[in-house]
Amino acid sequence: MLDVDDDDDERLAVALERFVQLPTISTRQVMTTVSVPDGGTLLIGGLAEAVDAEGHAKLPILGDLPLIGGLFRSRRRIISRNNLIVLVTAHIIEQKE
Repeated sequence: MLDVDDDDDERLAVALERFVQLPTISTRQVMTTVSVPDGGTLLIGGLAEAVDAEGHAKLPILGDLPLIGGLFRSRRRIISRNNLIVLVTAHIIEQKE
């Protein structure tokens, strides 16, 4: 019989946190009513998202020095633009009784 104590459970949880990374999921919703013929394709677009982020980094103490502190600091600006386009093709299925 295998004996597992609470310390083993904690170590396993920490190991899983290090190696198993779940993806980040974001959701957006759209609601509409349309008429699409059989075999027709509907395009829903323009669900845009823009992210503008700015970050700073510096070496401790050296980044705070006047005149030469700029050599030990950095700034970063990240601009990300995402567009979501959804294509839906309609197929009418007739059920036989």
